[in-house]
Amino acid sequence: MNTIPKRHPQGRTHIRKFESQHSKAVDKLKVYGTLMRLPRPIGIYLLFWPGLWGLLAGAYPQLPQLFMIILFGMGAVCMRGFGCVINDLWDLPLDGFVARTQKRPLATHLLRTQEAFILAAILGLASFGILLSFNKTAILVGLLVVPLVLIYPYMKRVTFWAQGVLGITFSWGVLLGWVCENTSPRVGALICLYGASVLWVVAYDTLYGWQDMEDDALLGLKSTSLLWKKFPKGFLSVLYGSSLILFVFFGFLQNRGIIFYGTLASIGLYFFWQVSQVDIKNATACLRAFKSANWAQGLLAFGLLFDAINKVSVNDLISYFIQTTAS
Repeated sequence: MNTIPKRHPQGRTHIRKFESQHSKAVDKLKVYGTLMRLPRPIGIYLLFWPGLWGLLAGAYPQLPQLFMIILFGMGAVCMRGFGCVINDLWDLPLDGFVARTQKRPLATHLLRTQEAFILAAILGLASFGILLSFNKTAILVGLLVVPLVLIYPYMKRVTFWAQGVLGITFSWGVLLGWVCENTSPRVGALICLYGASVLWVVAYDTLYGWQDMEDDALLGLKSTSLLWKKFPKGFLSVLYGSSLILFVFFGFLQNRGIIFYGTLASIGLYFFWQVSQVDIKNATACLRAFKSANWAQGLLAFGLLFDAINKVSVNDLISYFIQTTAS
């Protein structure tokens, strides 16, 4: 009579040990992902859109290479993660005192600072590897933003205009995308597009900062949210209005068409809605207004794209898709 051999107890122990180690590794990866804010990808999108604007503007009246757009998307993931790690390392002594940040991995000691530095190094190297795919001018432009990424978290300790530094940093993709394509000689258009983006970032990050006003004030931190808390509508009106004017100048200098200006009209209505609905005492409303910037900036990107498509001949458009498919 055949008997089924019994599994050796030691084998079951090895399996349980493997499952335990696997579970711990997965949990560790989740913590790293949380440190990079991967569960909240809004920052990736807001970093990606200005880069896409730069690519579309630099290539105009042609279209940018699809491969470049993919690289910019990958770069947005890596650089946003890098910036979040650097931010949390700077803010480690403070995060435990702020309601919104007290559960971050470093603040709760789920990760050690050494592990955070290693992750930052990996993300920095990955970003640099992507940057090496670009031309020499783009590589230089890309490297110039690194000091801004490193010092931004410290700025709220010394100036009320930390959001200005963030605007300059988060809009850097406009400059990088432009020089990657580098077919449009009108630098004035680049300056207008970059300036419009900077002002827009300052606006939405000021909205974001109104969530933390009480904690920031107690900790002695500074921000445009605190500086302009008595005149929120006026401050946002100036930022959004100036941004819209610069977008109009950009369109004029690039000889943009009706699709772009129609999209810009929608953005103008969006800006008006943001100002009319602002309520700095309602943290939930401020966060919702901040998140809505993603959809508005994405809308502008599609406006730039379809405006360019409208000016490309059918033959050129077919050639573009053939080249894209082949590559």
